[in-house]
Amino acid sequence: MEQDAGPAQAGAGALFDAHGRELYRYARALTGSHEEAEDLVQAGFVKLLEHLGQPGVNVVQPRAFLFQTVHNLAVNTLRRRSTWHKVSDALPAFVEARRADAAMGGAGGLDAEDLARLNRALGDLALEQREVVVLRHLEELPLADVARLLNVPPETVASRCRLAFEKLRPALARARHGG
Repeated sequence: MEQDAGPAQAGAGALFDAHGRELYRYARALTGSHEEAEDLVQAGFVKLLEHLGQPGVNVVQPRAFLFQTVHNLAVNTLRRRSTWHKVSDALPAFVEARRADAAMGGAGGLDAEDLARLNRALGDLALEQREVVVLRHLEELPLADVARLLNVPPETVASRCRLAFEKLRPALARARHGG
């Protein structure tokens, strides 16, 4: 006899529908690997279910919990591989994931040319700046969630964003005007 999915599992299914693609894009941007990104997202949802299955545990912000979990899992994976410095090599995978989203109507108005310009400009940023731009402005996480995720004060996130955009503006303007 089959058992009905519990409320936690049903809730996780709805969360997966709502956030699975953005978590995948983020994991793939960090790891550069389709397979690892899928594994990380799945592991993130397993951890969420484990937390929700504990008596008296309530995850108030499941999206932030999932991003934090996927981030931590990705960092652990990259440490094991000793390739954290290769995150910039993963940007084409991020852009490809955004292109796939655009084809399905979900890339927030960015066309393939905009995504290519964005990829080139992001590749020139320091990792700390690239992370906050991806999380804060491409994945649209709130400032406080990005700060928690990266374990830095919100002021640091804002400062990194400001520095990143100072560097991004000229590059994107040149590309937009054919330069």
